[in-house]
Amino acid sequence: MRPYLLSLALASLIAPTTATVVSSGVKTTEKKPRGKYEVFHDADAPACCSVVLLLTVGTAMSVQDYSTISTKMIEASGGATGVIFIDNNPRSIVKTSGTKLAAIANAIAKDIASELPAENPRYFVGGHSAGGQAAVEALAAKAFAFPVHGFIGMAPYEVDPTTMSLAGVPSMNWGFQHMTCGVNPAKAAHAGYEVSEEGHRVLYDTRNTNWNHLTGGPHCVFTNSGCFGMCHPKKDEWMQEGVAQAVANFTSVVATGKTFTVQMFAAPKSSVDVIMDPVA
Repeated sequence: MRPYLLSLALASLIAPTTATVVSSGVKTTEKKPRGKYEVFHDADAPACCSVVLLLTVGTAMSVQDYSTISTKMIEASGGATGVIFIDNNPRSIVKTSGTKLAAIANAIAKDIASELPAENPRYFVGGHSAGGQAAVEALAAKAFAFPVHGFIGMAPYEVDPTTMSLAGVPSMNWGFQHMTCGVNPAKAAHAGYEVSEEGHRVLYDTRNTNWNHLTGGPHCVFTNSGCFGMCHPKKDEWMQEGVAQAVANFTSVVATGKTFTVQMFAAPKSSVDVIMDPVA
């Protein structure tokens, strides 16, 4: 077995398969821009929280729509990770503003000890769909006031390789080979991978087979029950566990500071292609 994967497998045996995940409930930032956020962590894990994920919701979604995947991410890390989902524009369906996201995330990180049992955690930012775009935009503008150790894109959309860059930031994207929910993969996770730094990027590229490209396919499988019930096939719900394990592995690999190699990453299923730069 590959050494990094062996370490992860052993950690999963040692760590509990379930966690006592607690939620802060939905909170509102005190200053403008007004944002809502929800904090998740394992109340019983002594290692919490060396890693904090600041993730942003997708179009028309709320922070309450991501409790399942947040729990799975925490469990996959053995309780070492805290997850904060952010709604950067609660009064609108539009969630693409990197400026608003950065202001909200900066306010949270500035007083992180009041949210999580964390002292100088390693921060990773990202999000689902439009929230992923907002995170890329904020990173490209260097708008975060805290060190960002990596980007996590869950079908981030819309990413423009001509104007956006994730240079200097390790990235992990999870996406799809064919259009789902009207999202063109060339402007989503594939583009997120393209704008990332060579040698420190990985793309989990799922071979989805949905014939309905507008309201079908797994684009919203990261949420609890889809985007208003759409784009969340039951047969694809395994992806939440796959994403959670991939995120846990990604944050561990990033901590080593090494160039990514194929030995560090593996596909959770045969229907997922792991794409990364060849290493000489």
